[in-house]
Amino acid sequence: MFYSIFLLVIVVSSQTTPYCANVIGNLCVSCVDDYILSEDQKSCTYKRTLGCETINNNKCTSCSDGYKFDFDNQKCVIGDEYCLSTKQLDNNDVVCTYCMSGTTLLDSKKCVNCTSENKGCSQASNSCSDCDVCEYGYYLDNTTCVRIPNCKENDPENVTKCQTCIDMYNYRDDQCMWWNVPNCISYIERGVCATCEYGYTQVGTGCRYVPYCTQFDSNGCTSCAKGYGLNNKNCTKCEKALCTSCYSDYSQCDECADGYTTVNGQCMKCEVNGCKKCVSENPYKCYECNSDNGYKLIEDTKQCYKCPDHCTECSDMINSVHICSECETGYAVFDMKCAACGEGCMTCSGVAQEQCSLCKYGYHLDGVNKKCYKCAENCLSCQAESTDVCEMCAQGYAIDNGKCRKCDSNCISCDSSDYSKCLTCKDGYVLVSDECQTCDESCQTCTSPNDYRACVKCASGFYKDSYNECIKCTKENCNAINKVSIYNIETTCNICSDTCDYKKRDENGYSCGEISFCDVFDTTRKVCVECQRGYYLNADYECKKCSEECLECVNTEKECKEHYKNVENCVFYDVNHKCKTCENEYKMENGVCVKVGDCVTRNDEGVCIVCENQKIVGDDNKYPAEYNGTCSREEHVVNSSQSIFTILLFAVFLII
Repeated sequence: MFYSIFLLVIVVSSQTTPYCANVIGNLCVSCVDDYILSEDQKSCTYKRTLGCETINNNKCTSCSDGYKFDFDNQKCVIGDEYCLSTKQLDNNDVVCTYCMSGTTLLDSKKCVNCTSENKGCSQASNSCSDCDVCEYGYYLDNTTCVRIPNCKENDPENVTKCQTCIDMYNYRDDQCMWWNVPNCISYIERGVCATCEYGYTQVGTGCRYVPYCTQFDSNGCTSCAKGYGLNNKNCTKCEKALCTSCYSDYSQCDECADGYTTVNGQCMKCEVNGCKKCVSENPYKCYECNSDNGYKLIEDTKQCYKCPDHCTECSDMINSVHICSECETGYAVFDMKCAACGEGCMTCSGVAQEQCSLCKYGYHLDGVNKKCYKCAENCLSCQAESTDVCEMCAQGYAIDNGKCRKCDSNCISCDSSDYSKCLTCKDGYVLVSDECQTCDESCQTCTSPNDYRACVKCASGFYKDSYNECIKCTKENCNAINKVSIYNIETTCNICSDTCDYKKRDENGYSCGEISFCDVFDTTRKVCVECQRGYYLNADYECKKCSEECLECVNTEKECKEHYKNVENCVFYDVNHKCKTCENEYKMENGVCVKVGDCVTRNDEGVCIVCENQKIVGDDNKYPAEYNGTCSREEHVVNSSQSIFTILLFAVFLII
């Protein structure tokens, strides 16, 4: 009989496929992770072979590179995916919930690019021509999206009008207008600049390039940025050492670094101990002390002082000693200083601090002589008449005839008045009728004693199997389990170098088997069904190493399962996971997306109007494009005459 069953197992195994996790009869019931079961239940196919990236309930929910989801037929087909987010309905069907910008969601089934038919439509009901919601910069006229020229964001109170225009344009007279002032970010009115771009200073109605200049008049720069000073109507870095500001003259310092002050235009060290900022022209008087180090200012003398040790508040000095008014806990003011209270005392007063008013835990205050007396061992509070009689014990102890007695063995805490009545137990024990009883050795915590089936959490060196039992890994030095499987298997140890590759249950109980690099072993079919990371399962149920470029692989050593190298600024990939379409302003070169130019903003005619300087990091790297809409490859530095010439040419270009 046993031999017949063994032959049946062999037959079943031969009729099923690798990656099948569970077999009933001659059919596969479920596949291992990332594999999809065929309709005839005879094969398991890796998800990406079907163009699938994620699966749920044996159904694809999103597609991999080079594929798009066919929502009508509920499968992945070759194409560009415009759907960014999906959800699975109760009937297991997948629908799209969010589309890529520039495409429209139709009937919650598919994303369609409506650019040619109804540009600006972001959401439609049945077709692109029947639009419901438009993108920013467009407004809905019946079912058509109408563009507000060069508009970035609509006015929420009147969507037919613009609230914010694209860069270099301003909204006036119900339209976005380019107001022809080079290097200007915002305008007061047409031709009059309100804010210049970084590195430029407002001069009259326009912008002039004067490095580090913050204010300008007809004669030149009148004010420089912090750390720079005027030098023949230009801004030059402060000349003096340790100088932080020299607004009017780069050679004369106005402000110095902390601990220094200005003297005749130079920085000199403050001579007041503990001073952060000295009075200008006087290094011997302070107006701000270093409070982080405990120094305070004496207003009359402009000197800094520090309170004595353990003193939190003090006042002026008497005979070169500061008068302390408040002390740290456990100290009291005595003879203008802070002196320690007696043993066990937190708050005290009187000569030599002999008068205690509040004791620490574990001490008792004698109300007559105002002293603290230590209670018995492990006692937090004791009686006034005798410190040997305890009223409250520390955790793990209970009062027994006025003494603190340790709770029963293996008990963490017990009833405050009954050491034998346990409240919480140590790991490996369970509370039963106020006592701590031993769990089975496999349990760290349990619900009933000496029962291997009652484990809540397994002890170190054990793990919970599919029967909800904590099983010991018999491999030497194994202290923890890496993974728990739903199959009739056990898995790998992860604490030590030696591993228990799998464990199996048979008529002799549990034993540890050895299969190289196998992570999940099916004890019914006696084959490996899942390999360790970095290995793949071949047709002979053996684990083979992946190629170097794959962290994980399937089917073959070169079929990478994850961690493809993403291409920055790529929109669409082909089925081989190589980029085929880059974002706007980028082109494909040698498998990567490189910038066509430095343009960051174009107007509705497609002409570049704003560029960015790649050498500058941050929001201050933008500058206007050339008159012909191109960006200069050189570092952007323009003087006033160049700016005027540029604007004249650009104005002519616009007129033409």
